[in-house]
Amino acid sequence: MLVRSVFLLFISVVLLLGTDETVATAGQATTVVIEEQKAFYTPDEVSQAGVLLQKELLEINISLTPTDEIANMEASLPAYVNELRTIRTKIETTKLPSYSIKRLTHLTEQTRFYKEELQKLALALQTRVDIHTEALKRLKALETVWVVTLQYAVNENAPEAIVSRIKQHLSDIALMYNGVKHSYDNVLTFSDMAITEDQELKILISDLEKTKNTLEIRLFVKDSEPLIRAIDTYTFDLPSFISAAFETLNDIHQNVIIFYETNSDSFYIHLFFTTLVMALLFYLFVQERRGTLFVLSDKKVRGSMFFVRSPFAATIILSVLMVAAIYPERPVAVSYANVLLALAALLVIIYKIANKTLFRYALLLSILFTVGGLINQIIAFEVEIRILWFGITAIMLFALSQTLRSKGLLSTFKAGTRLRFLNRAGIGVLMVLGISLIANLTGFYLLALKLAHATLISLTLFMAFMIISVVINGLIVMFVRRRSLHSKHLLESYANQIEGNLKFIVSTFLLVYWIYLVLKQFEITYFVKEHFDAAMAMSWQIGDVTLSVGSLVDFFIVLAVTSFMTRFVRIILDLEVFSRYELPRGMPTAIQMMIRYLIITVGLLFSLSVLGIQMSDLSLLAGALGVGIGFGLRNIMANFVSGVLMIFERPVQLGDVVEVDNIFGDVQRIGIRATTIKTYDGSEVIVPNADFITKEVTNWTLSSKLRRVKMAYKVAFGNNPREVIKIMHAVVDTHPGIMTDPAPKVLFEGYGDYYLEFTVYFWVEERLLDIKSETAIAVYEALSKAGIEMPIPISNVRYESHSPQLS
Repeated sequence: MLVRSVFLLFISVVLLLGTDETVATAGQATTVVIEEQKAFYTPDEVSQAGVLLQKELLEINISLTPTDEIANMEASLPAYVNELRTIRTKIETTKLPSYSIKRLTHLTEQTRFYKEELQKLALALQTRVDIHTEALKRLKALETVWVVTLQYAVNENAPEAIVSRIKQHLSDIALMYNGVKHSYDNVLTFSDMAITEDQELKILISDLEKTKNTLEIRLFVKDSEPLIRAIDTYTFDLPSFISAAFETLNDIHQNVIIFYETNSDSFYIHLFFTTLVMALLFYLFVQERRGTLFVLSDKKVRGSMFFVRSPFAATIILSVLMVAAIYPERPVAVSYANVLLALAALLVIIYKIANKTLFRYALLLSILFTVGGLINQIIAFEVEIRILWFGITAIMLFALSQTLRSKGLLSTFKAGTRLRFLNRAGIGVLMVLGISLIANLTGFYLLALKLAHATLISLTLFMAFMIISVVINGLIVMFVRRRSLHSKHLLESYANQIEGNLKFIVSTFLLVYWIYLVLKQFEITYFVKEHFDAAMAMSWQIGDVTLSVGSLVDFFIVLAVTSFMTRFVRIILDLEVFSRYELPRGMPTAIQMMIRYLIITVGLLFSLSVLGIQMSDLSLLAGALGVGIGFGLRNIMANFVSGVLMIFERPVQLGDVVEVDNIFGDVQRIGIRATTIKTYDGSEVIVPNADFITKEVTNWTLSSKLRRVKMAYKVAFGNNPREVIKIMHAVVDTHPGIMTDPAPKVLFEGYGDYYLEFTVYFWVEERLLDIKSETAIAVYEALSKAGIEMPIPISNVRYESHSPQLS
């Protein structure tokens, strides 16, 4: 055990430092290899070449010299491998089904850890093998050059001193080569030893996992005596159990440290993203304290920003959420430690935002998870652990029944689909906990442990995912509502739509992921997947086309994605393109509709291909459709073609004020078949697109939104026309809604029977009816204040008197 501990320490240091140094030396060796070399040296070049040779041999020797850590690791490798073989042999000689699932899980994780260490060690040794291989090739090349040099010197009758020096250089090369070959053989032996043991551990892991899966399937087998009888016949050793608990805690701590040390690359990535999240949240925290986080005072938006007031806790939660993505394969101890860290952060947030009752339930659940996760990793002490799990299950059963009663915690929630789901799910959880208690009492210990532990984890994850959902939804609200998005012309309707869509995606993902984790905890993912695959494989033959449930599901998924993409592209175009660039009138609508039709067409074709329907299979349908269009769908096609013409010709656009068939109002929507006009009395009229092509249409805003208003006024005789014109000009010139270019005009039209007639002309861009009313009132008030009299109709009455005649 001492040798293994020392070796693990060496590995943790080597992985952080030694490998980099080895790679650096490998780079040096590569530099030596690629240096150019002559075919031979002449006698007068031997002296200078000998100096270069000694320098090159020194460089090769330095590149092959291992660091102290690697040297110690290679020295302790045989003892470490022998110890691993002893452990593996002991496991293999014991009947694996005799182990408990807990013990098998522990052995699997331990063996997997050894395997990962050997793989990294084998990689480091392979690098050393490559360095030695290159060095041997270089020495061989040097030997060839100096052998040729010796032959040339002998043939040229070179001085004996030169020949002796050449022979000495060849002797140095041979000596270096033998040393490198010996080191190469040792490193190659170590590498082969590590690779061979790695393969053996791989086989052992497979056997352990198969045995564990086999035992987990046998849940409905009575594997222990009843709990009461076990308590009567068992001798309790509380100090030993407490000592084992502390040892387990220490093992968890050590495993977490070793795991992050051996996954240093992933750890630095995790740390980088965590630092980014922390910086963002602390920035928001400072902005919130200064009162500058939001431009608008929206209570709902500010209420969703509660997590900003706890930036450190929110950072921990989001950091733990990254663990599943960054470390897909992690031991139980690491998962347990991360969940404990997240629970502590969750309790901080829940304490600040929730009532005391909810916080007490969250605290109780966290304590139960902590105790349950700890005792579930203790080896042996079966009776003590059974008693503790019985108590944990009973507490969960009581607490959950209290939340489901008429005046319990759930009564504080608003009535709705979510509350009904929680009530029904809660009843199911109560049944599972009841079965766990009965199974524990009667001796079905494995079944009881599985149900209780899976339920505890599922409830804990549900609480965690609820808070995570609220935190992420708050971030969504914050990003959508921030001033940076307001500066991009984010409309309120779009803001609500974006928030709703993103919140729905996040909530759906978290719900599906939680359900997956629940199924995984209850070890029924395999059965669910098997039945799901069987259901998806159900098929029917319709002519030459085979339809299956899976293809139908894919078909509707593609349609849903197509619908989402059409809305998403429309919002992006409105916010990020059309709001930034000035395009010709009607061009945004044309671009929008063409892209929409393109997405719909591609989506429909892809959905049909998912169903297994090819384009050649649509020939008969296309023929039938052509006949249908010729007879019953003429008007529909005419309206469709008219809509396409309106898109390109652009006689009418969204927001235009039009008049067609005595319908006067604003264009609200241009669809495939019809256009919606909203009249000024509030009604919405659906007008077929063909009417805009075949009938006379008055567009008040075709080339410009400016509209001229004509208003007639009458005053009594005796008033000065110039003064009246001056007063009316003063009114229309000062109204903020009346355009100054073209300038307003006031004209004297002439005389009537009893009045002087004036006409006011002015242009407006919007609010035509409101401005017309405001101007009429202002003119009347100004005339009255100036003493201008209004005309009074003159009526001529003639009285006639007739004397009666007597007959």
